[in-house]
Amino acid sequence: MSSFLLYLLKVNVVFALLSTTYYFLLKGLTFHCINRLFLLLIIPVSLALPCLDFTIYNNEEPIIGELLSSLPEDVRYAELGTVLYESEVFSFGWLLWLYSLGMVIGFAILVWNAGQLLNLVNKADKTYQQGYAVYQTEAGAMFSCFNWVFIPKSYKPESIEKILAHEIAHIRLGHTYDLLLTQLFIAINWFNPLVYLYRQMLKSVHEYQADAYVLQSTEKSDYLTLMLQTITGESLINFASSFTASTLKNRINMITKKQNTILHTSRYFTILPVLLLLIFAFAEIASTPPSILPVKKGDYSKIAAEFGVSRKDAETDKLKEHGGIDIVANTGTAVMAAGSGKVVKAESSGDWGNLVVIDHGDGYQSWYAHLNKISVAKDAQVTTGQQIGEVGSTGAAVNAHLHYEVRKDGKRLDPRNFIKQ
Repeated sequence: MSSFLLYLLKVNVVFALLSTTYYFLLKGLTFHCINRLFLLLIIPVSLALPCLDFTIYNNEEPIIGELLSSLPEDVRYAELGTVLYESEVFSFGWLLWLYSLGMVIGFAILVWNAGQLLNLVNKADKTYQQGYAVYQTEAGAMFSCFNWVFIPKSYKPESIEKILAHEIAHIRLGHTYDLLLTQLFIAINWFNPLVYLYRQMLKSVHEYQADAYVLQSTEKSDYLTLMLQTITGESLINFASSFTASTLKNRINMITKKQNTILHTSRYFTILPVLLLLIFAFAEIASTPPSILPVKKGDYSKIAAEFGVSRKDAETDKLKEHGGIDIVANTGTAVMAAGSGKVVKAESSGDWGNLVVIDHGDGYQSWYAHLNKISVAKDAQVTTGQQIGEVGSTGAAVNAHLHYEVRKDGKRLDPRNFIKQ
């Protein structure tokens, strides 16, 4: 899977959890400024959290490693954050093309909206009220965008003043910039249905803020009557703020609702366990050092060459110390990760043949050479006992075997000293 698609998946997992947390726990609160800030922070947090370089070091053998080793092979590699390389038939190329097409359409809609806005500006009759440009248009909705207010020509003059105050509140609070940021995020994450719910939740908070602004100088009963008398359709410009009927019921409920007390702010602390869950979900789990033999007992016939044994190098004819152990087994025998960590190499590498190197943290690495097949990808997180490949005879190997090494800060160590079983 493309690393970008994997990153995008993580972004949308974070976004979904934070958005649903807001929807179920916070959207009914009357702290509109805090709710707006909370919603706006969801986007940068969703983009940044999957990029955090956070590693958990675990000296115990993870229980999940034992569970994974007992699962069927096709299920074993389907965990989040591990890239499935078992099948080379399936390609993610078409998925990238489909995603790119959707993103292009999303940005095209944004440009089209900007064109609609400029077209309205050019055709409308312009006046100035309270220092803001006011355009009278043929549009069916009153809305504001940036520093401009658009009013339908059909509106009665007596109803304009308070609605104008509502739209000016949107301008002063900078709501257009919130919606523009949201539209950019939607263009990138168009496939996630929650982004459209998010936009609606943010627009609702904007309306609550603008209503509260107008109610500072207007009676509730008069304003509620005005809202019912001036129901209009939604503006077609996605980054505009409209005085519309789409959020009318919620706005009336919020206006007539009793204000929440300081005790209700405790709900915002529910975000802390959610953030901790996300941080640990994306953390790199490393175990130091490796602790098992990478080929199961009974699956290999013997260990043919021990660590430190001197033998002639086939090319130089000089004595050379063996840097690991050679585990003799049939081609295709499963090779397991000797400990949890991150795959830093998974490729064909000269005399090593097909090679996998796992970084376990704290300077420890384990090397697996001459593999017949590699089952993991670079940067994948693996757990103790998870299959990473198959015994083979690639590279400089003459017979099928696994050459296995353990290194600490680059220095080769005897792998037998790390076998706890």
